[in-house]
Amino acid sequence: MASDNPNLSSIPLMAPPPGVISNFNDPPTRSGSMIAAGAVCLFLASVFVLLRLYARLALLRIFGVADYLLLTGYAFAVVNTALAIATAHLGFGRHGWDVPLINMFPHMRKLLWWQMMTYVMSLCLTKVAILCQYPKISPSRTFRKCVWVLVAIVVGLSLSSILWTIIDCLPIKNYWDLETVASGKCLVAISFIAYTGASNILTDFAILILPMVMLRNVQLPKKKKIGIAIVFATGPFASLISVVRVAIAAKTISNADPSWANVDVVIWSFSELSAGVICACLPTLRPLAHIVRHVFPTLMRTSVDENSALRRASRPDINTSNRIPSQTSWVIDRVTLAKGGQPDRDDTSEEYILSDRIVVSTEYDVIVERAQNASEKKVDIF
Repeated sequence: MASDNPNLSSIPLMAPPPGVISNFNDPPTRSGSMIAAGAVCLFLASVFVLLRLYARLALLRIFGVADYLLLTGYAFAVVNTALAIATAHLGFGRHGWDVPLINMFPHMRKLLWWQMMTYVMSLCLTKVAILCQYPKISPSRTFRKCVWVLVAIVVGLSLSSILWTIIDCLPIKNYWDLETVASGKCLVAISFIAYTGASNILTDFAILILPMVMLRNVQLPKKKKIGIAIVFATGPFASLISVVRVAIAAKTISNADPSWANVDVVIWSFSELSAGVICACLPTLRPLAHIVRHVFPTLMRTSVDENSALRRASRPDINTSNRIPSQTSWVIDRVTLAKGGQPDRDDTSEEYILSDRIVVSTEYDVIVERAQNASEKKVDIF
C-alpha cells in the first residue's frame, strides 16, 4: 500500500502536539547518541575479539568450535549495529511527527524486524560459545552434563523467540505493511518483551552460577581459583545490562512516541551484545596475561641496568692498572669482563648480570702497551 500512495512522503508517522509543526528536513534527533553508543560498544567488542584471535591463532595455534561460534555471534552483533545505524538515517531517533510514513513503511520496519533476529542470534551464539569453554574447566561428567543441558536450554529459548516473532505476523511481509499495522496486528507485544527478557536474564545467571558451583569442588591452586572466579565475575555485569534493558523496553512499549523513546532500548541492546562478546573472550586471554607479566618487568629491569652501565662507563677515574700483570712480552687482546652465567657478586658490582633468563653482557677492549721503561704502562678502555 505504501508504494501506491504518493502522499506517504508528506504524512508524518504521528500527529504533532498542538503548536508543533512537523519538520522532515532538520528535526531534533537522538540518533547521534545511538550511533555513538553503537560505535563505542562495537569497538570494544572488536578489540577483545582481535585479542582472542591473536591468543588462539598466534600463541596457542588452536581454533575450535567455541571460536567459530563466538565469531558468528560477533558478526551478528556487527550486523545488528549496522541495521540500527541504517534506521537512524530513516528517522529512528526523531519524534514520530518528524518521520514521514514512507520511511517507516516499509523500509524502517524491515530493518527493525531484522534487528530483532540478529539480536537474538548474537546473544544465543555468544552464550553457547561461553558454555563450550566450560568443559575444559573440569573433567567431571556431572558438570559436563549440566553444561550441555544449559546449551540446549539457551538454544531452545532463542529458537522459540525467533519462532514467536515469525508466527506472530504471517506472512512476514505484513510486519512492514501499513494497513496490517494500522489494524493493530504485527505489533511487538509486551508479553514477547517479557518472555525474551526473562529468558536472557535466567540464562545469564545460570551461565554465571554454574562455574562458581564447580570451582568449590575442584582441586585447584587457590591463586588459580581466584583468577578463574575474577574472569567469570564479569558475568553479573552482562546480566545487569539485560535487566536494565528489559525494564526500559517494558516502560517504552506503550510510549506514544516510539521512534524517539526506543533509542534507549537500542543503546542498551548494543551494550548487552558487546558485554556478551567481551565476557566470551576474557577466559581465552590468559596467554596474553603471561606475556604482559614477563615482558614489562623485563623491560624495566633491562632499562635500569643499561642506565647503570652507561653511568659506569662515563666514570673517568677507572683504574685498571692492578689488573694488568708485568710481562716481558706484549699482547693486544679483547677481554670479556662479564659475560653469561650468574656471578658471585653483589648487585652493585660492575659485572652484575640480570637473572630471570635475561643476560646483560658488557665487553671491554683492553689494550696493553709496554713503554721503554718497564714501570710505564698505558691502558685504554673503549
